[in-house]
Amino acid sequence: MDCAGRGILSVRQRRPLRLAIIALYRAEVERRGPAMPITERTPHRLVLKSGSTTLTLDKTAGKVVLQRKVLLWGLKPVEASLSEISDITIDTAVDRASGVEVCHTMLIMQGGRGWAFPAADKTEAETNAAAMRDFLGMTASRRAE
Repeated sequence: MDCAGRGILSVRQRRPLRLAIIALYRAEVERRGPAMPITERTPHRLVLKSGSTTLTLDKTAGKVVLQRKVLLWGLKPVEASLSEISDITIDTAVDRASGVEVCHTMLIMQGGRGWAFPAADKTEAETNAAAMRDFLGMTASRRAE
């Protein structure tokens, strides 16, 4: 016991507890399965979610809205007209520090600006791009990916 009367676990006693916590965490992750990026898909509305970023394509309103959160605060949503979208591509880059491939689905606007929608991996980025192209009635990207 320490000076406050609390029991102190020895290293031998803490190790099984730590292994039990790790086992519970693994079971929780496996139970959830892969993240589902498409949260809503109707003929008039497509909503994609990746982490704290949400992309909404709405044919009724004629708008595309990108909403992002940083920690607990939501940033101001970015809006554009659906008719402004000229191309949808996949952007892949390799992080120099870790060597991990980072992928984004890019919405290229007519003015040349682009929005990056994050993806967990290249297959998720391709799935997102295909869903957006299908929703907007676009053909595959003209750029070499």
